[in-house]
Amino acid sequence: AALSTYGGSKADRRAASGFFRTARSGARWWLVDPEGYPFIHVGVVNTTFPKGSGSASDWAATTTDLLHAHGFNGTGAWSDTELLRAAPHPVVYTRMWNFMGAYGAKRGGTYQQSGHLGYPQDCIFVFDPAFVAFCDDYAQRLASTKDDPWLLGHFSDNELPFYTKSLDNFLKLPPSDPGRVAVDEWRAARRTAHPAEAAAAPFTDEMRQAFLGFV
Repeated sequence: AALSTYGGSKADRRAASGFFRTARSGARWWLVDPEGYPFIHVGVVNTTFPKGSGSASDWAATTTDLLHAHGFNGTGAWSDTELLRAAPHPVVYTRMWNFMGAYGAKRGGTYQQSGHLGYPQDCIFVFDPAFVAFCDDYAQRLASTKDDPWLLGHFSDNELPFYTKSLDNFLKLPPSDPGRVAVDEWRAARRTAHPAEAAAAPFTDEMRQAFLGFV
């Protein structure tokens, strides 16, 4: 099928909003490109300019042309989006922000693991009282691309530790830790709403999944 400016399929069309959005068709959800066409993002991560290898703008022009020629319509995380967006034939892009990682760097307590940051007992700092205000301030950076139709969306973070045993892990935190306080309050409320669970030793997988939803 013919493709739209952004790489969407012209075999079907919905209302155009001027930006990427989602729409449901029967039992299936679709990305819809700014022109209103169903879109499947076929992107490449780590599309970055090799420093010291000539003109950055020439690299961006050549790279985007190569991506188009080989059937790709976008880039993923950790790419040189500013360079690629300025190319004559740009591709759809995403942005990586690392809200939790940036907060952890400011707060302290994170450490580097293979491929991602580590947190105490694999417990992110989502219950810290200061985290909400940090996010409100940090999110102002997203405004720089709010009017760009080539922006598919944002990654808030990468590979956060949402494990089945997160409930168990949060209970290993010190009693005064905001994460421990939150899980203690959650357990108390859960026992009131589901008294039969009070006898569960120690937790059921249903309880663990419910806690992940709370986190």
